[in-house]
Amino acid sequence: MIVLIDGVKYRLMRPESEAWLERRIEENYQHIFGDEAHYFPKKKIRSKAGIGTIPDAFAIYFDRVAKWAVIEVELASHPVYHHVFPQLAKFGRALEDGASRRKIVDFFYETVKGDGVLEARMKKQIGSGEVYKFLADLVAEPPTIVVIIDERSDELDEALKGVGGEVRVIEFKTYRREGISDDVNAYCFEPVVAAGKGVEQGARAAVVAVEAGGAPVGDDRAGRGACGEAAYIERFRQQLNNPNTLASKILKCVRRRGSVDKDEMRRICVEEFGCKSRTSGSINACFKVLEQDGYIRMEGRGQGSRLVAL
Repeated sequence: MIVLIDGVKYRLMRPESEAWLERRIEENYQHIFGDEAHYFPKKKIRSKAGIGTIPDAFAIYFDRVAKWAVIEVELASHPVYHHVFPQLAKFGRALEDGASRRKIVDFFYETVKGDGVLEARMKKQIGSGEVYKFLADLVAEPPTIVVIIDERSDELDEALKGVGGEVRVIEFKTYRREGISDDVNAYCFEPVVAAGKGVEQGARAAVVAVEAGGAPVGDDRAGRGACGEAAYIERFRQQLNNPNTLASKILKCVRRRGSVDKDEMRRICVEEFGCKSRTSGSINACFKVLEQDGYIRMEGRGQGSRLVAL
């Protein structure tokens, strides 16, 4: 299959590994669970019998009301029946134990308390400073089981028949741009909560997030679908005409310093420029515009990458 974005071809590809797909999910979790969501990495819990299980991740999200999700990431190339069902069954048994639920609450709470920005954001969302009580009440309810896989299959559907509670399957497809040396990917999937629908649930539309070097740069907030990237990016390009916008502030910071570590720039965007998350699509759209239009260049890849003023 081919996706065309402004005449540029993106071809369907298989994820390089399950770990690779897990990283893409973490980078794009707000596109999947909504702008107000929170993502928590792996945490091992045990059943009453001491049987341990490690979900791939957890999420807290808002869809009319606050909910929490257990996330399982899987590859269609794996024997999913033998991977997914035993894992979820063990997790279900673990949740029957009050001590296991308390461990999850403590894990969420310690993560929130360890991040001042996250703590302030959650207090604002719940309208209270009683974060622990909110988390305890939340985890007392059954979670949404979210299985994310590169290709849905009859085998997966069969495996999930025996899993109780609310189960969502997200088919997360990756398309890679042709003709360039760096990995530039587009992702197509059905979100759990549509972007911008934090509290009230609206019509859910497929989302495509385009990335360069591992960071999302776009979404489908205007309902444009896979071919809407140009209009989305153009909106951020226009920000350069106003010194008080995010793109202008990022450019000013990079020029003042000469070069900035990309992760450091993300931190500044959250703590000084008011962005909700370091993985915000708006931040990455600004990076893309500034690079495309010749204001900056990217040096290095991954955690060591930097924004250099031109």
